[in-house]
Amino acid sequence: MPTIDNALLAELETLKSSAQDNNHRYLVVISGDQAWCDQLLQDYLKQIEKFDNLCISNKEQNACKSVTYDKANIYIGCEFDTIIYDAYSGFFPSAFALAEGMLKGGGLMLLMTPSLDRWSSEHDAFSEKYAMHPYTADQMSGHFIKRLVDVIKNDHSISILHEHEPASFNNISSVTAANHQAYSDGCLTLDQHQAVKKIIHSANGHRNRPLVMLSNRGHGKSSALGIACAQLLQQQAGRHITITGPRKIAANVVFEHAARVLEIDYDHQQHRIVYQESCIEFIAPDELIRNPIETSLLMVDEAASLPLPILESLLQQYHRIIFSSTVYGYEGSGRGFELKFFKKLDELANNWHVHRLDNPVRWNIGDPLEDFCFKAFLLQAILTETVSNADVPGNLDFIQLRKEVLLESESMLSELFGLLSSAHYKTTPNDLRMILDSPYIDIFCLKQGSSTVACALISTEGGIDENLANDIANGYRRVYGQLLPQTLMTEHASIEASELRHARIMRIAVHPLLQGMGVGSQLLDQLRNTLSANYDVIGASFGGDARLLSFWDKAGYVPVKVGHKKNAYSGYHSLLVVKGLSEAGKQIINNISEQYPERFLFLLSGSLRYLEAELAYRLLLHFKKPLDMPLSSVELKDLNSFAHARRSYDCCAYPLYKLFLKTIHLSASALTAQDRALLLQRLVQRQTSAEVIDNNHLNGKAELLERLRLLTAKLLNLAKHEVF
Repeated sequence: MPTIDNALLAELETLKSSAQDNNHRYLVVISGDQAWCDQLLQDYLKQIEKFDNLCISNKEQNACKSVTYDKANIYIGCEFDTIIYDAYSGFFPSAFALAEGMLKGGGLMLLMTPSLDRWSSEHDAFSEKYAMHPYTADQMSGHFIKRLVDVIKNDHSISILHEHEPASFNNISSVTAANHQAYSDGCLTLDQHQAVKKIIHSANGHRNRPLVMLSNRGHGKSSALGIACAQLLQQQAGRHITITGPRKIAANVVFEHAARVLEIDYDHQQHRIVYQESCIEFIAPDELIRNPIETSLLMVDEAASLPLPILESLLQQYHRIIFSSTVYGYEGSGRGFELKFFKKLDELANNWHVHRLDNPVRWNIGDPLEDFCFKAFLLQAILTETVSNADVPGNLDFIQLRKEVLLESESMLSELFGLLSSAHYKTTPNDLRMILDSPYIDIFCLKQGSSTVACALISTEGGIDENLANDIANGYRRVYGQLLPQTLMTEHASIEASELRHARIMRIAVHPLLQGMGVGSQLLDQLRNTLSANYDVIGASFGGDARLLSFWDKAGYVPVKVGHKKNAYSGYHSLLVVKGLSEAGKQIINNISEQYPERFLFLLSGSLRYLEAELAYRLLLHFKKPLDMPLSSVELKDLNSFAHARRSYDCCAYPLYKLFLKTIHLSASALTAQDRALLLQRLVQRQTSAEVIDNNHLNGKAELLERLRLLTAKLLNLAKHEVF
């Protein structure tokens, strides 16, 4: 076993004491042979076993909790004195960024790595997980780690312990940090104190004026919610405050601070506090939507981790609501959450407000570890401001960005990542490593002068050998990635798709100031022209909504799959669209697009019976020709009797179903979105009367029947000039 110099352990103890004195957090890199790193860690843990420590590793460690990188999220909401990240178990940037937020002020983060000089040349568990067939882990580049090592070496707040070199300890003896100011309500910063006042004002003031609280992690959002809850219960008896969020355990912070102010005990298993005649309790967001309740105030913690449709539903159903969320971190919500959700707030609630908590409460301002994570993972990458909408899209240049160029230009890399973060709801630190290291990902962009204003990430797929292709087509195998060919093989039995080269548009982003001006369409045109020489099929998968479908439809892409379940991130059913580039590609896509409409129509009454109505309608509109079914004279007579007399719905449901599909191309402008939704849900998706009544806010079966009669009359009027 390696022998560890006691001087190293003493220096670590000194660094730990200094961090506690300054209420700062420091990163220590332990770099060398794995056995030496393990021994140093074991010896150090013996000295700090009295503290609460966490190790993220594939191996168990004594004197601390141990968890693998993919299970680390079970500790969200917890705090630790020391956190060890074992990069020998694979460096997953999102897991490291998650762990950073769980470290207390005055704590140390220990990062164990191979020798820094050779770390970028070694593949790890991340490379093994994300190497898409037919690539192997050793074909993943070390670009991300090379950049990370440069950030580490250039950050003078980081202590580096080399196995065969003198240790470089951060000298912080001269650092002095200001203590937080304590307020009478228990808040530690002016930001937090003002947040509590605004929450209380939202609870007591006018309805329908949502408050959005945003900050980095550790800046006191959750504790502000808890303090405000307690004050509201003290002010008035009989209040019922509801907490919701993506993870029940993470909401414990809110309950703990409320219990502290109320001077009562809190049971972490209950997720509920009763105080005199009032109550604070946690209810899951889907339950709040499915079974709405009466509540004095709804607080949505970590809102950016919830799908946008869920936030929209909560906003529409509850009249006093606080949205609290982290804007940077492992979740990758960032500007994407702000830009998308703020648009929804503008549409649905004119009098909404935002409050930002800029100063940390769990550690002091200028925290070295927080600053390191911002630099290492580009968590604060911002959009370029040098954008002009003059002569757009005509004055844009289309180029391919080489990854080596991005590594040489930090500003260009930050600009690209900022653009992706702004356009997508979830762009995580893991994505940064994927972009830099994956040999199958290419980057294309539109430039306005020196500024990147639009970009697309392209994944090269296909070229699957015959044996593997047969196993995939028959349901025996799935491989990582290869989304386009695997979907065409499994969903449409198109074994020929395995031989073709597919270009999957993983991400496409346009600067917010240039959206709606044809820039995205120009980028798709340029991609088609450039990729046609080397690819047979181009396609994309995205969270389907009617607006996005219209964008892809306009560019000539055809839908070939709608996901059977909602995506956990986006809250939408995924939608896969494709377009043939070569003659072989066009032939396969034509064959599939002829067969898919009838299958989709069948699924709408099965696994897709709760698909968002407007998206389902737009897809049927796209498929209108194959769905044209003739109506007999008897059926027309039945429909007239239903519309203008008292004929029962059940007797006329089938001809009404055919009439709706036959006139779908005419109803786009003649019927409202609510009318289309009602018809589609009842006739095509076969939802029950009760479900349709609830979805469309009707008063009961009588109103539903009357609406169906009126709409049947409208459809018959539209169909007067159709040939039946």
